[in-house]
Amino acid sequence: MLQVKDTFVYVVKNQGEIVLMGVSNDFEATQDEHDHSSMEFTEIRPVTEDMTGEQAELVLEKLLSEYRQTHEGLNPLYNF
Repeated sequence: MLQVKDTFVYVVKNQGEIVLMGVSNDFEATQDEHDHSSMEFTEIRPVTEDMTGEQAELVLEKLLSEYRQTHEGLNPLYNF
């Protein structure tokens, strides 16, 4: 069965610092959602090409794990 590759991992930064990492299949909707939130940020951008949702979740977990290793075990500000 062919898996749809329409999902990507994105990063949100505020003044160069990562404040959120996430997964989406619609960049414009994701950006609009964050624009209308109380989150403070200066940049949002995809960091992967399109992949399956399962692949994107695995990449996100790897990126979050790497982030925690360099930030005293903490997630980015808005990743709870």
